[in-house]
Amino acid sequence: MRKLTLSVATFAFFAMTGSALGQGLLFTMDDPNPQPSAWFGYSLAGVGDLDGDSVPDVAVGVYRQAVAGNARQGQAFVFSGADGSVLLTLDNPNPQSNASFGVAVAGVGDVDGDSVPDIVVGAYDQDVAGTTDQGQAFVFSGADGSVLLTLDNPNPRPYAHFGVAVAGVGDVDGDSVPDIAAGAIMNDVAGTTDQGQAFVFSGADGSLLLTLDDPNPQPSAYLGGAVAGVGDVDGDSVPDIAVGARFQDVAGNTEQGQAFVFSGADGSVLLTLDNPNPQPNTRFGYTLAGVGDVDGDSLPDIAVGAFSQDVAGNSGQGQAFVFSGVDGSVLLTLDDPTPQAYALFGIAVAAAGDVNGDSVPDIAVGASSQDVAGTTDQGQAFVFSGADGSVLLTLDDPSPQSGASFGSSLAGVGDLEGDSVPDIAVAAIFKDVAGNSVQGQAFVFFAGPDQDGDGVADGVDNCPTVHNPGQTDVNGDGFGDVCVSPNADVGANVDLGDGVIIGDNVTVRDGAQVGDGAVIEDGATIGFWASVGAGTVIGSDSWVGLRASVGDNSIIGSGCNVWPLAQVGSDVILGDNVTVGIDAQIDDGIIIGDNVTIPAGAHIVDLDSDSVSDDVEDGAPNGGDGNNDGTLDSQQDNVASRPNAVDGSYVTLVSQTGILSRVQAITNPSPGDAPGGVGFPYGFFKFIVDGVGVGGATTVDLLLPGQVQTFYKYAPTAADPTDHWYDFLYDGQTGAEINGNVVTLHLVDGLRGDGDLIADGKIVEPGSPGATQIEVFIDIRPFTSKNAIVPRKWGLVPVAILSTADFDALEAVDRNSLTFGPTGDEQSRAFCLRRGADVNRDGFDDLIAFFRTGRTGFQPGDEVGILRGTTVNGQPIEGRDSVTVKKK
Repeated sequence: MRKLTLSVATFAFFAMTGSALGQGLLFTMDDPNPQPSAWFGYSLAGVGDLDGDSVPDVAVGVYRQAVAGNARQGQAFVFSGADGSVLLTLDNPNPQSNASFGVAVAGVGDVDGDSVPDIVVGAYDQDVAGTTDQGQAFVFSGADGSVLLTLDNPNPRPYAHFGVAVAGVGDVDGDSVPDIAAGAIMNDVAGTTDQGQAFVFSGADGSLLLTLDDPNPQPSAYLGGAVAGVGDVDGDSVPDIAVGARFQDVAGNTEQGQAFVFSGADGSVLLTLDNPNPQPNTRFGYTLAGVGDVDGDSLPDIAVGAFSQDVAGNSGQGQAFVFSGVDGSVLLTLDDPTPQAYALFGIAVAAAGDVNGDSVPDIAVGASSQDVAGTTDQGQAFVFSGADGSVLLTLDDPSPQSGASFGSSLAGVGDLEGDSVPDIAVAAIFKDVAGNSVQGQAFVFFAGPDQDGDGVADGVDNCPTVHNPGQTDVNGDGFGDVCVSPNADVGANVDLGDGVIIGDNVTVRDGAQVGDGAVIEDGATIGFWASVGAGTVIGSDSWVGLRASVGDNSIIGSGCNVWPLAQVGSDVILGDNVTVGIDAQIDDGIIIGDNVTIPAGAHIVDLDSDSVSDDVEDGAPNGGDGNNDGTLDSQQDNVASRPNAVDGSYVTLVSQTGILSRVQAITNPSPGDAPGGVGFPYGFFKFIVDGVGVGGATTVDLLLPGQVQTFYKYAPTAADPTDHWYDFLYDGQTGAEINGNVVTLHLVDGLRGDGDLIADGKIVEPGSPGATQIEVFIDIRPFTSKNAIVPRKWGLVPVAILSTADFDALEAVDRNSLTFGPTGDEQSRAFCLRRGADVNRDGFDDLIAFFRTGRTGFQPGDEVGILRGTTVNGQPIEGRDSVTVKKK
């Protein structure tokens, strides 16, 4: 993290406590070779980024797939995490019928040193060297799908079903190459039939590193039916391995099940995990997963499922548990949130990552036979808090059907849409698809923010602030039709929601309704009887049709034509060269630009002729007496009060001599070349002081809502007759004296500071009080070391603005002002989290903003990201951090 030029920021990743967790669908994965009874999705795994787009990818096993005429040979596929397209098709290197290739898949890390993670696939019914159903496993290159390693049962025998479970377990032998575990569920061991075994193989050459045996040997225990890398639980810097024995008899309970954690260093037993609610036939250990450190003791913990557990009188409801990696004690008991018999809750468990931003990893659990909304055996999946076991997400089948077994397998797959929240894959292996019975289907769900609640993650939503679940984009410009769409045609009588942004040259047809806070760009046509909500900005050269309605606090740009009988609300700003039709109704508080034509029928009351309506001045502080002199500002021709053009707070102008007229509040007239390090928190003020006499002098006080440090003008000077920026601090004759929130302008007709530079008895003032820039600290993509950015169109990049003892980013920063990119001026902001997170753990909550990578303008080779904005008081802020920009 580097020092920036504003003063805020790192990012501890966003506390989802302040933003609604979404549960929408990112994409659906279908069998590329569709057929009945394939059981697509029987195995799932997040495998890391295989194609170099900085988005992790997803492996799917289809172990009953028929391939090239071989029934149930099986197949596996890797899908792009970015768009769901197929990256790799993995086929059995030793093709044969009934091999069940794909019964298990796992990411194993980079075993061949090409910086691309690789994949292991099990084929538990493979015939090997004439031995029936011995089983086999294969490691494939993530780069091209070629076979890197073939793993064979070290204890070969028929029907051993080696490869029924596979896992990447990390580097157990210290050669800097990750290693692989595989189970042989029906291996006979020392004369004990079907006891089962598990093995750890070298990722470098496939040699056997460890043999893991049942510490409580017995027939038909099926040890090895589940294997998982769980991290280093004993603190020896070597990752360890969990193995399940689903049919283990325990303390007289037949087939209760048991699980064990073995040392990755020497294969010794570190922990024995028992069902906390012992009973026969629970299948405890059928599934297990390393889930990370949920209890804050710096050692990873383990989740185990018992899908046949009877719970509270419900037979076969199922249960799951999280155990301490330190001592095997029970940390959490996870129960079906909608309890019912035979739900098979716990048939799948997985590490979900930290989905709610509390810095504690969470746990996903499947219930494949759950009845949902009257649909039998539809299935369901849930994400539970690792901190307290509460339910964070309920995931439902997007296309529900009876008997689909949604939740039969699931996997945490990493952050696919760029919101820094990990996502979750879930399969429905018995799903009927396109007429193929029990073909199976899998889905990836986002777990991150969905601020408009439309079921589409902000990271991929083509309009994240407006509810648009259909994501319609008629002109294909990448922007949702309800959000931004230049040259669009909004149909007659259409009702658009609040906050809509509509592009250039849009036609809003007759009778259409546009909600509050809309932005309608230049060249718009607003049809007859159309309704535009409060706070709307209507671009230049637009038409406001007959009887159209424009809400309060709107802005109508230069060159617009407001037709007769149009209804325009209070506090509207009319730009230069606007024509207002006969009998148009314009309410109080209007600000009128140059050369505006307003015929009879417009209603404006302005007794002191300062171009600020009485109603507006009467809204000033002190009951309309902004300078607190005992007289209403609307009744004094040397006093004017009006809202500024930035945040709407009132500014009062008091001229010592002369009469104030044409008082306007405007935004920055030339932001492109504005002075660096200065912000204009209250905008600019244009006014004329009449009656000072030729060459006369006066002072004008600006009473501001907050303090400023400088004053700038954008006007000609004697040395430069063109409009340009210059500071206007007092030089003994003219200029601004600043005392906190009071700016006293010393003005002389015809001299520096008089906008027309003519000694004609009136002084023209275009200028602004300024605030100097604050330097802040930011952290781009907190929790990552390389700050990698991929400029995908709808990706998101989080940026944290750090709070300090002297700067509360959550309270101080104007979130709508933030821009981010290689220059810092790119309009790329997507949203900010409502609540903060203490990302650098200094005791101060930080502000987290998200920016659309596709709008940042980053290109490969850019090395610095710049964030700019203002405080709520208008002071500019700037921060910088290093970035690494990758190709799309």
